[in-house]
Amino acid sequence: MADRAPLEDDAGYDTLVIPRRGLKALSGIDGLTGGPLSPLARMQSPAGAADAGALIAAWEALDDTWRWAVPALLGPQRTIALVLGDGNTNLIGQYLFPDAEAYGPGFHVDMGREAVSLTGPLSLGMLRVGFYSHLALEEVEELSPFRTELAAVHFWPLMACLDAYRAAALERRLHRAGGAPPGVGFAEIEKAWVDGTSSVNPGWAVSLFSLLVPDRVPRDLPERLPRLLPEMTRQGHLKEAVSPGAGGVLYSFSESLSSLLWGLTSVLNFGLITQRLAQPRSAEVTILGGWRTPGGVWMADLSDMDSGLVSLALTGPALADDIIDAILGNDTLAPPLEEFAMETPYDRDVLVSRLRETVAAAPERALASHGFCTHCGRQLLEGVRFCRECGAEVEIPEAAVAAAMRPVCPGCGLQLRPGARFCRMCGKPQQGQLTGER
Repeated sequence: MADRAPLEDDAGYDTLVIPRRGLKALSGIDGLTGGPLSPLARMQSPAGAADAGALIAAWEALDDTWRWAVPALLGPQRTIALVLGDGNTNLIGQYLFPDAEAYGPGFHVDMGREAVSLTGPLSLGMLRVGFYSHLALEEVEELSPFRTELAAVHFWPLMACLDAYRAAALERRLHRAGGAPPGVGFAEIEKAWVDGTSSVNPGWAVSLFSLLVPDRVPRDLPERLPRLLPEMTRQGHLKEAVSPGAGGVLYSFSESLSSLLWGLTSVLNFGLITQRLAQPRSAEVTILGGWRTPGGVWMADLSDMDSGLVSLALTGPALADDIIDAILGNDTLAPPLEEFAMETPYDRDVLVSRLRETVAAAPERALASHGFCTHCGRQLLEGVRFCRECGAEVEIPEAAVAAAMRPVCPGCGLQLRPGARFCRMCGKPQQGQLTGER
């Protein structure tokens, strides 16, 4: 899957690459905790020693609006995730802004295996233009809007039915049969679900919404389908038809939802997630997913999925444009990026200074023999028994224990080798070694 920002042309942007081991150095700054919207909050710390020098060098080289890449990454006030897919071309982008209204410069972030890349700086307006250029709402017919609600537990089987219909339509086209499939069977619906959750492709409905709300995906859906599909039929979302030639019951969409089948083989799926920090450590989240067809734009609002309901709407291009603009926000009053300024605890110069202090103190504070937690990789302070990051008990190698038990010279404090009779630093006789005492 391509993992690129949905921008018209990124040739004019710069990219800042920060090794993950460099970012690991932030864990050595006491009291520094990233904001709740920061992608670093979910980043697994790499093994090995932190590379504070790489992070300091990368951040000191930043100038002009690029200085805001630091607070945007560590404590973003606004994050926007975009997903686009048509089955062939798939785009995924995550964008970070230091300001809750996205008035400041934004950056596209790519969480790679070895490094984190920030591309930018860009404005919310640039992001909107790039998104709309792919969405191409001008190709959609205007129509009267339609809206309905269904139980969240029924939303997922509906998306599996939609994918099963699309797969059947593509197969009919391949065999030159043409026309919409009369319906899809239980086995086809189950296969669409399994394929959508195991082979992620946002061009298909199950995969798209699994990406948008991964913690709400019912992993046991295949076992529940025999009960859910008849329920959806009784509630008027689906229709059943017995088809002996097809080997059993076929499910098709009700009249009110039949427009879901428009442009089955040429739809463009899209997902939009926005998170805005309303107050410290509290975020407002909007989750919208849908697909654009020549006959209209379907949208599913998953923001309130915890309530047990999903709102499903069919709109024309004008209303779809209004809804997306309301979610993204309006930056027409935003100041020029060069003039942007705000108070932030993640100021680049302050953090570089604290990193330098941490590096200078490291030889005195860190244990040289086992300086990093073997469970989470955080640097350990001298004398600690438990990791302050994950709480794991510090594992001290036997060699380190033996070294710690060696006697020291009372004259100069040098640690003595086993059996030494004189200090190799100051020459003082070691009485304890001569008598066998410790």
